[in-house]
Amino acid sequence: MPTVTLRRAVFAAAAVWTLFVGSLALAEHRGLRTQMHDLGNADQAIWDASRGHLSMIQTNTDQGRPGSRLGIHGNYVFWALALPYRLWPHPELLLWISVLACAAAGLGIFAFARLKLGDSPWAAVAPLAFLLSPMVQDAALYDFHVVTVAAALLTWTVVAFESGRTRTAWVLLALALLCNEDVALVGIMLGAWLALTGRRREGAIAAAASLCYWLLLLGVLTPAFNQGRGLEKLSGHGNRYSWLGEGAAGIALGAVAHPLRVLEHLFAWRSARVPLYLLLSGGAAAVAAWPLLLPALPQVLQACLSDLPFNTRLSGTYYWVVAESFVVLSCVAAAQRRRWVLVALAAATAVLTLLLSPLPYGIGASWANFATSPGEEVLAAAAREIPEAASLCAQNNLGAHFSQRRAIHPPPVLCTTAQYALFHLRDVGGPDSGLFVHSDPQYLMGLAEGTPPLPMPFAMVRDLLLSPRWKLVVQQDGVYLFSRDAPRQVPLEAGVRAYNQDVERFEAAARENAQARLGWARALVE
Repeated sequence: MPTVTLRRAVFAAAAVWTLFVGSLALAEHRGLRTQMHDLGNADQAIWDASRGHLSMIQTNTDQGRPGSRLGIHGNYVFWALALPYRLWPHPELLLWISVLACAAAGLGIFAFARLKLGDSPWAAVAPLAFLLSPMVQDAALYDFHVVTVAAALLTWTVVAFESGRTRTAWVLLALALLCNEDVALVGIMLGAWLALTGRRREGAIAAAASLCYWLLLLGVLTPAFNQGRGLEKLSGHGNRYSWLGEGAAGIALGAVAHPLRVLEHLFAWRSARVPLYLLLSGGAAAVAAWPLLLPALPQVLQACLSDLPFNTRLSGTYYWVVAESFVVLSCVAAAQRRRWVLVALAAATAVLTLLLSPLPYGIGASWANFATSPGEEVLAAAAREIPEAASLCAQNNLGAHFSQRRAIHPPPVLCTTAQYALFHLRDVGGPDSGLFVHSDPQYLMGLAEGTPPLPMPFAMVRDLLLSPRWKLVVQQDGVYLFSRDAPRQVPLEAGVRAYNQDVERFEAAARENAQARLGWARALVE
């Protein structure tokens, strides 16, 4: 195939993928399937930075107190993302950035493939496999997470090192480190790859710089923004590794002191399913290029050591796009001598994408999961009643539509002190196969436990309806807006009657979801 034709074909495929997946991401947002806990958190932080506040205060926290985004994650790249927010301050911008970042990572893999395989049709296999990977598609569609930006930067860092553009590689690696705290661990392994492939000086510099930045972030930067406390995912209420210890040092010491317990945890199905998937998706075929698999290890290991099942679910999440990019890069490197590796990669991708893709062609997804009705218009009446400066308690899948304000809280935390409370008692996810978060009403409506089959917001609405301190201001199409100060506009009897009807409607939807649920999905996500 001529070089120009090959490039055009791959770039055209990436453009089509970007437009298609980007349109689905926007449809999810407009159909009320994005979350305050993810898209809304990032939107509030970047919006705050665009207004000159470098600490990026978030009020939507489960700790019950406002806190700096930089005390939760080392997302210093958000300061750069605040610049386009000055021109177009909308959460949809973040959705497009996430999709474009995944496409950019795919094009980086294509550039790497051309370096290794030349301008042959084989060079197109890897980037197409990457874009068809369900793990990549999940990351592109799951709200906004800076891990997608990190994946693109790291992929192009590898390309820059391989093509001899060392200065560009250092710039890209530095930008990747600013994305998130765990990228520093990836950087250390990237240094190991460089050293093992004969570039010892560059490898030592990359590993040392990444380690120094990680220590600086944990020991100096995070406490400076977090009132002296450490990174919240490693300490206190948000510690994902509390079974091992407190803080990075405590967790490391706990792992060393209890190796058998760590091994037992890692070999449990909940932890083993992620590395097993990555091996089946191409990692086993790429063993000849194993040094390039090393940068995938930190992300996999830290997730598998977590005591939260969500961190190791195989579908409907965003964690694995960096690991997947290095699996595909390794397949390309191995294919220099063994072309069958790319055949194995393509075959594995074809099977896994049909089984697990969140796009409508996957057996667990449908067009109904991306319907835009009911959409943002159902919130219009409530939005007009909420003053811009008022504190708001908003249901999880409504929060990203109201996150550009000083005070927005998730129920039930701080809902008792907010001025307004907003809920939508409808299942908007479409048929729920059990594989994906954005079709699961329990995740969309609120992460706190409710009374099955009713999610937590139903109990909140019932309590607020019966509370003399709250007045029902808006009730329409499943939307309930309560206020402490505004006069009651909906009679209590009408509100209770609508609530009972919404309970019946939701229970009917839950029965339909039970019929759509795939029996084997639980093994992948719970």
